[in-house]
Amino acid sequence: MKIQPHRLKPILRVEFAFIACVLSTFLFTPHVWGQTPPAKAPEPAKAPEIDKTTIPPRVKTTIEFGGQTRDTQGDHPAKFQEVRDVPKGFFVQNLKLDFNSADSPYFLSLRGFEIRQLDQRFTAEVGKIGKYRTQFVWDQVPHAFGNGRSFLQYTAPGVYQVSPTLRARLQALTSPEARISPTSEVSNLIRQELQTAPVTEVRLRRDQALFRQDYRLTDKVELYVQFSRLRTRGTRPMSVGSFVRRPVPANGLADIGGLWEGIGQEFLEPLDYRTTDLKAGAQFTGKKWNAGVDYDLSLFRNRVGSLTFENPFRTTDEQGCTPNNLTTPPSLTCGAANRFRQVRWQSDLAPNNDSHTINFWANADLTPKTQLRGLFSLAYWTQNDAFLPWTLNTAIRPRDWDGISPINNPTDVKELPAQSLNGKMRNIHQEYALVNRSKNFRFQAQYRAQSLDTQTRSLEFPGYAAFGDSTWRAARTDFYNLPIENLDWDFRRQNLGAGFVWELLPQQVPCVIGNTASICRPDVSLTWRVDYDGELWNRKFRDVNRNNEHSIRNRLDLTTDAGVGFKADYRYSNRRATSYNSQPLTFCPANAVPNLTPPDQCALAFGTGTNNGYQGAPASSPQGAWVVTSFTRMNRGFPIEFNLLRRFDQTDRTRNDLSLTIELLPRKKFKVPAPPEPGKAAAAADDAEPVLTKLSRTNFSATYRYLAEGYDQSFYGRTFNHLSFLDAQFSFTFLNQSFFFASYSRETNRLRYRDLAHLLPNPAAPPGAIVQGVLAQFPIANTWERTSRSSLDSFETGISAAPQQGKWQLDISYALSFARDRISTFNPFIVRADSILHAGANPYPDTVIRRHDVNLAVTRRIRQGLELGMRYWYEPYTQDDFSFNTLQPYVHGTITSDVPKYLFQDARYGTYHANVATVFLRYTLGSAP
Repeated sequence: MKIQPHRLKPILRVEFAFIACVLSTFLFTPHVWGQTPPAKAPEPAKAPEIDKTTIPPRVKTTIEFGGQTRDTQGDHPAKFQEVRDVPKGFFVQNLKLDFNSADSPYFLSLRGFEIRQLDQRFTAEVGKIGKYRTQFVWDQVPHAFGNGRSFLQYTAPGVYQVSPTLRARLQALTSPEARISPTSEVSNLIRQELQTAPVTEVRLRRDQALFRQDYRLTDKVELYVQFSRLRTRGTRPMSVGSFVRRPVPANGLADIGGLWEGIGQEFLEPLDYRTTDLKAGAQFTGKKWNAGVDYDLSLFRNRVGSLTFENPFRTTDEQGCTPNNLTTPPSLTCGAANRFRQVRWQSDLAPNNDSHTINFWANADLTPKTQLRGLFSLAYWTQNDAFLPWTLNTAIRPRDWDGISPINNPTDVKELPAQSLNGKMRNIHQEYALVNRSKNFRFQAQYRAQSLDTQTRSLEFPGYAAFGDSTWRAARTDFYNLPIENLDWDFRRQNLGAGFVWELLPQQVPCVIGNTASICRPDVSLTWRVDYDGELWNRKFRDVNRNNEHSIRNRLDLTTDAGVGFKADYRYSNRRATSYNSQPLTFCPANAVPNLTPPDQCALAFGTGTNNGYQGAPASSPQGAWVVTSFTRMNRGFPIEFNLLRRFDQTDRTRNDLSLTIELLPRKKFKVPAPPEPGKAAAAADDAEPVLTKLSRTNFSATYRYLAEGYDQSFYGRTFNHLSFLDAQFSFTFLNQSFFFASYSRETNRLRYRDLAHLLPNPAAPPGAIVQGVLAQFPIANTWERTSRSSLDSFETGISAAPQQGKWQLDISYALSFARDRISTFNPFIVRADSILHAGANPYPDTVIRRHDVNLAVTRRIRQGLELGMRYWYEPYTQDDFSFNTLQPYVHGTITSDVPKYLFQDARYGTYHANVATVFLRYTLGSAP
């Protein structure tokens, strides 16, 4: 993103002021300290005294600057600078100043990192020890997506427009509705025009400024105030689109399930966010208690509240079709084709919102060994963003789809049930704990609770524009007469826990017997920890109204004076749902004998012949199906989904979490006190403290963790999730203080979930309406399963050497990251002949990402405080992802379509090779205490 000139001025002022302050200290401060008056001659009768005013403050200043060159090659190299900035030319890497004095309580610290870069950071801290502290931080974080091309031009805040001449040419080539070949005139025209379209840098940046002031009013009262402001500006990719259905005849069937094709566009979402936070509070300290209170105000403001863009392929509005209700049944493709044919499209962006939070906390010592802690937080969240109209497509007529719809003009915002949501939410958070400590034993009990109360009114909508703003969907034609409304999703979560930590073998205590160091306690320490946690969820209008989960954790920590440490940690959790809410679907077995008294729902809905709608599976597959019929009465507030489908975050679950750690720790050696001088008493044994006179040159640690989550295998949804993690680190220090290090880690995740492809029978339409899937079948034969196996291997090694007594410093490192994602799908049964395309499992190629990182740095100390260095950085990145390998700015594919397919910005990541060479000079003046 290019920085506008009027935005650059305040940035330059901040940088100039900061650099001027530091350089002034470099240039003038040392000379001032050198102009100290000579010390007075001591009087003969008095011992000489030191004039403390002649002692200069302790100051250390460092500046590192230089120049570098960068060469990046590849088809999409934006990944190299995704969240960082590697500039060319002159740079100032670090700028530091520390000012303090042993004879003064005042201190000052200034820091500047990566100055004049997109990811620069400045910090300042000044204060008086024990009295006040002032902090200031200014930080910038970039995020680059790449460069893109598009017909869409940003002409006003939140508005993208396309040349009307180009739109007219493209609409003429796509009308009347005829199939368009990927090599047709319209496809060639689009690709030709994109070659000359403007290149746009897709990038955003976050700028954050923070100021904090702490002031100790008295020994018992401390006040603080904090102000921060976060601004996000730039652009990022955003997509909009729909899909169309193409009937596909095969195997003697008129339609074997249809082929779904995606259509749409990718454009750039303009970002101009501002988040302002103000926090003020006080802390109070007593002899046996502490307490505090603070207030937090957060204001989020979005200067681009909505987004409107013009469709490059349209100059006139159209809806998907005009339903013909005289046919019985109506046309199956009406509403499933000819989508995304509006001239303008509109989307609401993140709304302005406010947050008010007040926190109270306190702790009190009930006894010398028992403490009570508590925290209470009350927050209110509000937003009142104005609603946008249902659609900007003037061709949509809701009564074509729902004959009794009360909406005449869906482009008129006045016909909405309300002009805004006026959303309000209240959140209450509480924590209480009781802690008891003894010499080798600690007990803790705690209670946590969060209560979210939605105080927003419920609004019911008569319908909405769907499928690329091409059709109208209403409750009675698409949602089984369930209202289209916002639900009250309140919840209350409570956690009750207790546990203890017991030092079975206490920590080592060194002592001295005579002139020989020894250990008064055993040289093995062993700690046992046990924790229990019970979690209760109460939800409103969710799949599960109440969850109960119980967890038990055991941990053992073992260390020895021989330098070996071992940790074992295991947690078991069991979550159960009291009941799972689902819609009352009907199971219709194959060849069921119809019962007309009372009426059989399956028979009346789908017929009684041998070719019932819920039949049709191969003989070796399950024949039945769960169905929604015209007699089904849905439950309000429940999701409209397959009744055997379970959400993994609410359904029953067991969890086993195990981790093991082994360490080779530095071995302790104790300093033996020297023999006492004549006439002086020997030091007490208790005064002998352990001193690490020599550390082990070898350090090693390894950690392994395995997490297994299991779910009920008889339901659909996630069936299991297994995660494992292995990490090992090794380092060796040579006698000349050079060291070698190596590390390896591997993270794997394997999960599986099960689902099925449903069918939408085409029933007779109610008067004045076309039904878009009021009835549904879920044939068990159409079940499919998907297993995902992902792994990430990381290896890093390096050496740091300082030969010739520190005149030279050499650092070499190499890192490798290798990620692989394997996706496999299969059908446990033979799917129905009319469901091959949308229920049949297909293989996916592996996704592989590999990155190497080679760093070489050589530093030469020219003199005290002055160093000259060179760095070389080589980073090749390889990405093999079937989702992006063949992606182009205009993708039509090899399948014919009634309308052109996706238009992409093409701002994405891909394979690249980067080389960076740097020469720098590091200058250090003064010394820190």
